[in-house]
Order: sequence, then C-alpha cells, then structure tokens
Amino acid sequence: MAGLGFRFVRGGLHFPRLGLWLDAHERIGADELALVTHAHGDHTAPHARVLATRATRRFMETRIGGRREWIEAAFGERRDGGSLGLRERDAAVTLLPAGHILGSAMALVESDGESLLYTGDFKTRPSLAAERCEPACADVLVMETTFGLPRYVFPSSEEVAAGVVRFCREALDNGEVPVLLGYSLGKAQEILAVLGAAGLPAMLADPVMKMTRVYEELGMRFGTHVAMDPSAARGHVVVAPPTGRPGELSAKLGPTRTAMMTGWAMDAGSRRGRDAMFPMSDHAGFDDLVEFVARVRPRRVFTLHGFASEFASHLRSLGFDASALSEPDQLELALGKAGARSASAVEPRAMPAERLAESSMSPAPGSFARFAAACAGVRAEPDKDRKAALLAGYLDELEAGRRKKLGAWFADRPMGIGPAAIRDAVCGALGIAAAEFARVDLRHADAAETAAELSGARGASVATLTLDEVVVALETIASGASVAPRRRLLEALWRRATGVESGTLARVVAGRLRLGLEADRLERILAERGIGVGVETTNAPRGGALDGGELGLW
Repeated sequence: MAGLGFRFVRGGLHFPRLGLWLDAHERIGADELALVTHAHGDHTAPHARVLATRATRRFMETRIGGRREWIEAAFGERRDGGSLGLRERDAAVTLLPAGHILGSAMALVESDGESLLYTGDFKTRPSLAAERCEPACADVLVMETTFGLPRYVFPSSEEVAAGVVRFCREALDNGEVPVLLGYSLGKAQEILAVLGAAGLPAMLADPVMKMTRVYEELGMRFGTHVAMDPSAARGHVVVAPPTGRPGELSAKLGPTRTAMMTGWAMDAGSRRGRDAMFPMSDHAGFDDLVEFVARVRPRRVFTLHGFASEFASHLRSLGFDASALSEPDQLELALGKAGARSASAVEPRAMPAERLAESSMSPAPGSFARFAAACAGVRAEPDKDRKAALLAGYLDELEAGRRKKLGAWFADRPMGIGPAAIRDAVCGALGIAAAEFARVDLRHADAAETAAELSGARGASVATLTLDEVVVALETIASGASVAPRRRLLEALWRRATGVESGTLARVVAGRLRLGLEADRLERILAERGIGVGVETTNAPRGGALDGGELGLW
C-alpha cells in the first residue's frame, strides 16, 4: 500500500500523505480532514473540519456542540482531493451506504491507481431505519469485525421482529407495560419501525425522542409514538436507552416486562435482570462478514475491533491475505476453520401461532392436548369477552373433580422450575444439546416457545398425555422431590409431549400461563366453577415422592 500508506492510530485510520483521518476518536485540527462515518459517540470527536453525510452532520450537531467546517457528501458522489482540501489533489473519496444507522457511510479512498474500502460499522442485512449497505470492489479492505466468531450468526431480521412483537403483545395482553431497551441513536429507531409496522403504539424516553425528531426531519416516518409520560404508559410499548436500573423504571411504570435489543444476546448466559433479550443488531454477523469480503474481492484485508485476529485467521483459512490491525494476530496453532456452522444443519420448523389451537385435532376433554389447545386459543384471541367465553367453555367440558385440580395452574405460581431446568428436561427428552436449545431460544427469548418449536420438530407425533398424569407428576414435584427424580419426571413428560403440549407444559411449570385475562375476571370464571387457587393433592404415598413408574410415565 505504498500509494495509499496509512496507519491505525487514535482509534481510526490516518493517511499522512493525504492529510485525511477516518473515524479518529480524538479531535483533529483544521490542517487535516476528519471523515466521520456515523454519529455514534465512539466514532466522533469535536473535529475542526468534518466530511460526512447530511444525516451524520445533523446527528453530530444535535449531540456535539461547537463550530466547525462541514463538508457534506452524498452517497456515491466521488469527491476529488482538491474539493476536499486534501494534500493530494488527484486523490478521491466516495461515501457509500454502510447500513449501520441512518446516514452511516463506508469510505472508498483512491490514490495512485490503488483503492481502499474502509467500512466503519456496517450491516448487510436490510434495515427499516437505515439505507441498504452498498459496498464497492477495492484493492484493500479495512473492515470492522465486532461479531467475527462463527457463533454470531444472527436469525433473520423478520424472525427477530416477530419475536419482539409477540413479546410486546403478550405483555400488553396481560396488563403489563413492555419496555424495549436499545441505544437512542439507530437501534431505538429500528425498534420504533418494527412497532409501527405491527401497529403497536410507542412511548419514547427523552433521549430516544430527541434522536427520533432528527430522523423525522431527515424524512423518516414512524408509527404512532408519544413522549414519555409514566402516568399514561399503560397500553404503550416504552422504548428507552439501556441505562439506569430496571427497577427504577418499573417503579414509575407499574408492572413491566423488559427486553434488551442487542447482538450480544447470541451468547448471553443470563438475561441480566431482563425478561428477554433479542439479537437485534446494527452490525454484520459472522456469515455476513464472510459474504461481504467475497463481494469486495480485495487483494488484502485488515480487520478492526471485536474479534479481529480470530476473523483474520478465518479469512486466511479461506485463502485471503488478512491481518488484524487493532490487536496482535494469534498464531495459527492448527486451529482449523473454527466451528463455522454447517450449511446442512436442519432448522426446526416453527408452528404458526394461529395454527396452534387447530393442531391437536379436537382431542378428548381429559387429555393434556385439549388443555394445551384451549390455552393457545385463549391466548391467541384478542377480544377479552371472547377469551373469557373460550376459557369458560373449556372448563365446562371437564368433570368437576378434574377441573378442581387445575387451580394451581391458573394461579400462575412458579414451582421453582426455572428456564434452565426446562431447557435441561427438554434437551434430555429430545436427545439434543443445550447449544441447540439456546440457538432456537434466540428467536423466541421464551422457554415455552422454544420448547414448542423443538418438540414440534423432534418430539411425539401423537398426543397421549392425560391431564391426570401431568397433574400427578407436577404435584409430586411440588411436594419436594429432589433434583434427580424431578428431572426424570419432567423428561418423561416432555418425551411424550407434542409441540403444542410442550410449550404449554413449560408455561405451567414456570407458573406463567399468561392467558391475557385480568386477574379478577379470571378468578371469577374459576370460582363460578368451583376452582380455587390451592393445590388439591392426590393420594401420593406418605413420606416419599411418586416415581415415574408409579405414574405410568415410562
């Protein structure tokens, strides 16, 4: 790269011969030009002379005070060194859409017959709140690799959006305020676009509203949204930045369900106090990064940020001349191609929500499949009166004695069986690894939905579980069965469960049927049919728990 000689310093690239900086983290004086690819804080500084798109300029003006010389460039507009005040008049810079946030740009720098493409932060998947990424071929590629490991293969944007919408509707249906957390610039507007497409009204925290107004000035349009007013939050989806303490927000809003939108949801071992995490990212995933390199067709690749050395190593295994700029390269040490996901992997098929109630083929009233279908039908029904009628109709089908045993299930009281125990039981019953459960759970952020999908693809094809069997097994667990017998009982249930039954079973044991009926109305329906909220015990032997053989489960 003799013609374009550059170095990585101050968090960005410096071309000394041109007098050009790309994404410098510290202020650059007026004697050189600072190109800012986008307006996130880790890519900006109060530079004296700035080259940027119009959108990036507006965001920076909103966030960073002071006066500076601005040079605006449109996407695809090739600006020569003379018009930019560079030291080499014959050099040229072209900004191309990066797809990261609105106005984010990649920089194609050309000089002495050589070309370099600098990505900044980018995303190749389509966005609802940013321009689509449009790279160009170049001799040299300098790319960000935030998610440069094979485990960061994101679900499709449509799958993630569907999960977010389902999360919000379920919370609203149960009288809770759904709270979605994402950075105020970029992520929050992507969330807002998803909500608008689904017809869900949004309430925006002040930092989010401030940035959204700039988006609207730039021509973006979103669905119904209002400024934050905790007293009027009920019925809205709150969009807020991921700062502060979750408890403080809940104290203002009342009952809430909170979800974090982040690409790091892919490897989150816990939800860090949130009810869910969704892998909504404004960066390229691992497979997107590999495809991007193939599209640019560079002779040389330099990687930056995130897993820079690991991704450079992977590119070398594919035959590219690749090195990490932002950290020392690791020795190869025969690590091979390091876990790239097999193209032949089979994705479990999800069952559409509207088909859940139909899928059990009208089973007998005393079967668990009928209970599961009835609950799915109640949850799916948007009208509250119709919900109540569906539930009452199902309960009236049951014998009085069997009906009373379901009281604990409707009380939504946890049995001390958390998501990890549900995961272990489902994996044990289906003979799958925890990693597969985790991969499917990324789309749902809900153990019940995940269990339903996995069992629907691999579990029982015929419904044989009865209500009585499930009642006895769960009462045995509630009576204090130790860990090993409890897991055997759960695995035995899940081994025989169909997809619909599996999801409902997870909801029951977690104490979260979440039928979307107000507590007083639900209690009235149950009381009218002689159902209390206590557990009616069976004739279990004194002094010990029933085992799977006694229950007829295996």
